[in-house]
Amino acid sequence: MTRRLLPSLALLGTLACGRPAPAPTATVVVDDAGDSVAVRAPAHRVVSLIPATTELLFAIGAGDAVVGR
Repeated sequence: MTRRLLPSLALLGTLACGRPAPAPTATVVVDDAGDSVAVRAPAHRVVSLIPATTELLFAIGAGDAVVGR
């Protein structure tokens, strides 16, 4: 019984200390203007604002991800 209780107590002690949870890893993307955005996961949906970009998305096989044009 003690072996089952120790991991629970360790978790409770960690939570009680107020330590911040580890941040999810993110990829930082920097555009041509120097603005940066932290991206946590790959995009699953894409909205294309320029017709030429929409054509490029379909040309590279990402047409299924386009939800708005």
